[in-house]
Amino acid sequence: MNRRSYKSLLKRLAIGIIFSVFIILLTVSSNFGKVTASGYLPITATPKISTSPTEPAFVSVTPTPIAPISVKVTISPDYFLDALTAAYVLLTLLLAVIAFRSLSKTQTSLELTREQIDINKLQSQEALGASERHSQAAIDAVNKQIAVSEQIAREALYNAHKPVIVPTSEFVSVGSRTDLFDFMMQNKGIGIAVNTCGAITSTDTGEFYRFDETHFLVPDKLEKISVISIKPILDFMFPDREFIGYSIYPQPDTNYKGTGIRLLVTYNDIFENKYLVIFDKSDLFGWRQIGEPKRIQQRLDEYLVEKRSRIEHEQQPTS
Repeated sequence: MNRRSYKSLLKRLAIGIIFSVFIILLTVSSNFGKVTASGYLPITATPKISTSPTEPAFVSVTPTPIAPISVKVTISPDYFLDALTAAYVLLTLLLAVIAFRSLSKTQTSLELTREQIDINKLQSQEALGASERHSQAAIDAVNKQIAVSEQIAREALYNAHKPVIVPTSEFVSVGSRTDLFDFMMQNKGIGIAVNTCGAITSTDTGEFYRFDETHFLVPDKLEKISVISIKPILDFMFPDREFIGYSIYPQPDTNYKGTGIRLLVTYNDIFENKYLVIFDKSDLFGWRQIGEPKRIQQRLDEYLVEKRSRIEHEQQPTS
């Protein structure tokens, strides 16, 4: 029962009680008692004329006794039944009042109980939400820690099998050709290196060379690398003279005399991780590595193929 239905029931009950009291009072007042009169006798007198010669003539009147008038109040035979009915109704009204007050208190108690239930429900939901958030935060922290641990384990595995490609010799001309040279490279790491590709630039001659893909499958084994000039396409391939943010030319020679050649080598390991390593060559110190091997997203050969395809597409005539 909702609050509105409860108020409507109380209103109807109050109207019924008032109407019942009115009917009872009307009934009792109409049958309370009746007044009756009895024994009425008229007043009479008997005249008597004196005939004695010695007495003067007169008329005497002898009154006749009059029965007293009595007034009697009689009680209706239904009064006792009405009284009992009134008492029963009064008791009923008393019970109704008691029931009304009890119902009112019960309704109040139910409302308080309902409010307390709502409060408890809200508190339970808030506690559950806080617990879920705490649990989710703990799960996220554990997952993050697991991810970090997995990443550390992967990096350790990658480093344990990382190939390290280094140049080990000078450039040697191939016959009488000036656009073709050979030099030696070696894998000093534990893992194998595949899809190795490189580019060489010279600040002295302005030449730009590259070598095709080579595999370093055996650690410490020397591999002969042949490079060929691709200077005519230098402007198309490297218009900014950079490869993924790194200059294709050595930095200005301030500390090492005769530094005029830069070698860029890209390759990937057996885990498909791609690396870039940079070497500069000086006349005084030979080859030296610039920085550490860097993890990259695109090898040099992939970049050249993509660049060539883009240029060819741009040069196609439009219909």
